[in-house]
Amino acid sequence: MDTRLRGYAILLGNALGHRLYNNASGRDRPSPNMNQKRIFPVIALLLANSLAATLVLPILPLVAVSQFGASVFQALLLETCYYGAKLIAAPILGRSSDRRGRRPILLLSQTGTVIAFTLFVVAHPAGRTLPPILGLNSGLLILYAARLLDGVTAGSSTVAKAYVADVVPENGRSQVLGWMSATLGIGFIFGPITGGLLSAQFGLLAPFVAASTLTFAALVGSTLILQESLQPRTAAHKQATTTAKLSLPHIFQQTIFVRITAMGFLATLCFSAISAIFVLYINAIFFTDAADLSAASRFAGLAFTLIGITLAVTQIFLIKPLVKKYGETAVVQFSQISMVATFAAIPFVTNRTLFLLLAIPFVFVYGLLEPNLQAIVSRTDDNIRGQLFGLYQSTLSGADLLGPVWVALAFESISPQSVWWLSAVLMFLGFAISLTFRGRSRLSPSR
Repeated sequence: MDTRLRGYAILLGNALGHRLYNNASGRDRPSPNMNQKRIFPVIALLLANSLAATLVLPILPLVAVSQFGASVFQALLLETCYYGAKLIAAPILGRSSDRRGRRPILLLSQTGTVIAFTLFVVAHPAGRTLPPILGLNSGLLILYAARLLDGVTAGSSTVAKAYVADVVPENGRSQVLGWMSATLGIGFIFGPITGGLLSAQFGLLAPFVAASTLTFAALVGSTLILQESLQPRTAAHKQATTTAKLSLPHIFQQTIFVRITAMGFLATLCFSAISAIFVLYINAIFFTDAADLSAASRFAGLAFTLIGITLAVTQIFLIKPLVKKYGETAVVQFSQISMVATFAAIPFVTNRTLFLLLAIPFVFVYGLLEPNLQAIVSRTDDNIRGQLFGLYQSTLSGADLLGPVWVALAFESISPQSVWWLSAVLMFLGFAISLTFRGRSRLSPSR
């Protein structure tokens, strides 16, 4: 998706007075005064959204089935709605941030997130009081609308990455992008536990109210303290850059971007598939007795907590020293080949404790991979950076859509273990692509 807290002072001090790119072409450059106030609001925004999401999204399909009478297929369509909308909207939001600035698009995206989480709250009473529409519970339809809206305005992560690339020098981007990715790990540590406590104490609606409140507080805070990362443009420069739209042929000419995106797609195809099937795999392999369902649930909860801790520690404390010593490309290749080895080994594991121990290094190396891929994508001209991050995020959303599909087919049609072997093949393809990657490249609309 890099060290978040400990490296703040070093990163921010090194960044003062520096600019990201030469100004020979007259394009915009980020403000040289990068300080904690520039980055903290963005990370706080992503952390709030991650906590809100992990409060409610793990139980959302269960709510759809138990409260609104949805089938399992209808419940899974909630995520399909989100990723399908995000697939289309992310490039548009990215380009809009290049033209109109990062701050307004971030605030627009967060407004959509607030409304979506508020609709989650509204869905509960609506499902009980309003009549069905087209044979579907009204509350379920509101959930669909909420996920679609959240997907359409899901520009927070995409534009936030472009924001960081605007204000952070190249040698510090992996670190800060890792901080941003670690918000997901922190969310997994605290979100599900907090959601469970709130549900037990105040009822099923409580986590949804808490999530809505949290996203609204993040919107208010961002409105008050978030600064624009791009310097004001001259009229002549605006005229020039508004026409700098990337065409499909031009995108494929940028071989670095295409290869990095392919690597990110393959990694996400694996990670989204494994995330979707993780609990089912645990239940099928280690808890074959139906009476062990509660034990399987507890074991899965422990696994997710350890995964969250591992992801957060990796991306907060380890990425910066590793990238500094070995470079981004070497760290990416190490992550890929390590995942290949881990995926190939897991099908032979029949002990649940050993399985848990193998899951930790898998999350560790995945935590190294994504922020470094994003750091390489960030080496672009200011006026197309948002577009490329949008395209990159859109491609990953496509992988998020396809991952649960292929893994379900493999799980049922071949065997549960086949999921890991196929994932190993996909990751090896990504590793093979990385071997063709040499040096650094800057993308330009004129190239």
